[in-house]
Amino acid sequence: MLARMLIDCGVYMGPPEAFTESNHDNQEGYWEDQRFQSIDQRLLETFGLSWDQVALPREWLQDPRIETLRADARSAIDANNAYQLWGWKDPRSCVTFSFWKDLIPKLSAVVLVRSPVEVARSLMYRRHEILPYDRGVELWAAYYLALQESLGGTPNLVVHSDALLAQPGKELSRVCTFIGLPSAPETIARAVESIRPNLSAGRSPDTPLKEALLPEQVKSLYADLCDRAGPVYRSLEVRSTTGLSAEVLRALDRTDRILSYKTDELLELRELLATCRADREDLRSEIQKIVSTRWHRLGIGIRRFLRK
Repeated sequence: MLARMLIDCGVYMGPPEAFTESNHDNQEGYWEDQRFQSIDQRLLETFGLSWDQVALPREWLQDPRIETLRADARSAIDANNAYQLWGWKDPRSCVTFSFWKDLIPKLSAVVLVRSPVEVARSLMYRRHEILPYDRGVELWAAYYLALQESLGGTPNLVVHSDALLAQPGKELSRVCTFIGLPSAPETIARAVESIRPNLSAGRSPDTPLKEALLPEQVKSLYADLCDRAGPVYRSLEVRSTTGLSAEVLRALDRTDRILSYKTDELLELRELLATCRADREDLRSEIQKIVSTRWHRLGIGIRRFLRK
């Protein structure tokens, strides 16, 4: 959503034909340049990793295997340097940020933050893959911890998705000011209008309750990001869990664990179904061979009979 608004304000995010296509999980589109996305993915794959396994080795930037990817990255960067103000969006860049920082001297970062609870829930219900809730929370922490460690002195601005949904015009103006993009009020208004249908989405009513049950390390990291999320976010009235009884919190925790267990069961059933389908195809192929062989033999018998 933020990437789309920045495009409408004049930020070059890549050629439209390079954007990742929309799908069931995001029908409005991702606005992600596949050139940068592909480099991030190949960086992870070089070390046997993927979007859901992102623990890069300590000296990964010195690995000679990524030199080809550096050349590809420079090519993409040089193409974009033709534009005065450009950027790209890819969640995996949180993990690979050091790679890009070395290649782009004046790089700055707009860090979009969403509640780890909401992210974990979203990952649980993706169309093509299911990630258990606890694993989704761990993955949220892995991405942001990697980014925190890589930012160093890089100029950065934290934007919370709740603030963006609540007051998109103010948050977009804040981002434009940070990146040095003068934007007239009417430009901001048009950009907000372009994503208006998405503004009905928001946090679930029980999200603050579940945030109280997050692991301490995750809560601390999230609190730090929220503290840096600007005045709009600070002004929001987020429902507090203060005063909730221990019994309520424990009951909610038990519910989460049951749901996570059922999710694991569903994953196992999917794997079993995939195995059954593969076995069925193998059996179908064997039957076809048998049938074909029998008809072939029968055909030979009939031809011999007719010759007599």
